[in-house]
Amino acid sequence: MVHSDLMEPVQIHQVQFQNLLIRKFNEARRKNPAYSIRAFAERLEVGSGPLSQILNGKRKVSEKMAFKIMKKLNLSPSAQKEAFRDLAEDAADDGYLLEADRFALIADWYHYGILSLLAVKGFQNHPRWIAQRLGISENQASDAISRLLRLKILSVASNGKLKRNYPKLTTTDGVPSDALKKAHSQGLELAGRSLWNSSVAIDRQDFTYLTVPTNPERIRLAKLFLRKARNQLCEILMDTTEKTEVYRLSVQLFPLTVSEGERS
Repeated sequence: MVHSDLMEPVQIHQVQFQNLLIRKFNEARRKNPAYSIRAFAERLEVGSGPLSQILNGKRKVSEKMAFKIMKKLNLSPSAQKEAFRDLAEDAADDGYLLEADRFALIADWYHYGILSLLAVKGFQNHPRWIAQRLGISENQASDAISRLLRLKILSVASNGKLKRNYPKLTTTDGVPSDALKKAHSQGLELAGRSLWNSSVAIDRQDFTYLTVPTNPERIRLAKLFLRKARNQLCEILMDTTEKTEVYRLSVQLFPLTVSEGERS
């Protein structure tokens, strides 16, 4: 049963709820490799089609459906309360969720570079200026602007200047995606380019890494911590009226060891 004090209105954090379902599905798959989306849908008493869309970030979850699914997950009342607290936390920062097929159209890094460049002091509403600031071709800049306008991520204000329609964009999480892999791969390439660029002063960038033994069960908590830390760092960096450059933060957490189950 759902605990009674959970019935007050809540905002569902779509990405975290998606992660919760993916985690539960993967737990079932570890116990039974033949476990399917259809079987998971039957357990939750939802359609396999809608569930598949939720897991792939193509469908948002209503409050009513969230409570129904949580009930079917057979969590204890205290666990349900904890889960909904996590889901509601930072809901205001959820941002506009880009569906996988739409994100694939703007996966190249410079689309996000343009969105951030809009807030830079002295921004010029011209592809040539944008191209020079980002180190891309004028055609790339022009095509990217047209794409962002077509997807209604950008619009043209009454004064003719470009403006963002959403203060924050988010993507699906925890779901295999070639577009996301491409975006992350480009992020690593950009970091390497900056690292070896002798014209970029050491005090203008920061590179560090940590190698630590842990249990994979702790990774979910680590991911949540990194997301909160990322949002806090964003607030620190954005808290200035003198924005003159665009920075990118990339954080990678991945296993160095080969798990027992992966050994041939």
